Amino acid sequence: MPINEFSSTAVLLQQQYFPGYTFDANSNPTNTAVAAIITKKAATVSGILTSVGVAPAGIDVVGEPIAFNWLQDLVLVGTAAHVARAFTGRGDTSRVASVWRTEWTQGLEVLRDPQKRKDVLADVLTGSQAGFLRTHVQSSSDSPPTVVGDIDLVTPSFTADMDL
Repeated sequence: MPINEFSSTAVLLQQQYFPGYTFDANSNPTNTAVAAIITKKAATVSGILTSVGVAPAGIDVVGEPIAFNWLQDLVLVGTAAHVARAFTGRGDTSRVASVWRTEWTQGLEVLRDPQKRKDVLADVLTGSQAGFLRTHVQSSSDSPPTVVGDIDLVTPSFTADMDL
C-alpha cells in the first residue's frame, strides 16, 4: 500500500504548530525523528483511506485540493500531538497537546464514518463510494430514445442485487 504524506514535512510542522522552534539534527526530537513520525501518521491515514476504497497515492493538491489540504492538516495535527508528547513525556497534561490529540482522534473518526467523510473527501469520492443514490434515467443523446438500448436505467446502489 503506497503511503501519501500529503506534503507534510518537519518544516511545515514547525511553521504551523511549533513556531520559534527548529527541527534539525541537533534538536530533540530531531528532524529525522519528526519525519519518521509523519510517515507513521500518514500510514495510519493512508490505511484508513485504502480500507474505504480510496487510493491515497492519487490524492494531490492540484486534482483534489479539498481532500489533500484536510488530510495534510490531519497528518500534521497527529504529528504535533506525538511530538508534543516527546517534548513533555507521556504524562503530559498540556491543554494544547490534549487538543491536538483530540483533533487527531476525531479526524480519524471522520475518515471511518461513511457520512462524515463525504465532506472532507468530496473531491475524491465517486458516487458509489459516497453512497449517493442514482435513481434517474440516463440517456447519452439529445434526441428522444427510439430503441431499447438508447436508455440506461441506473439501479440505485442501495437496491443493487436485491430481489424487489
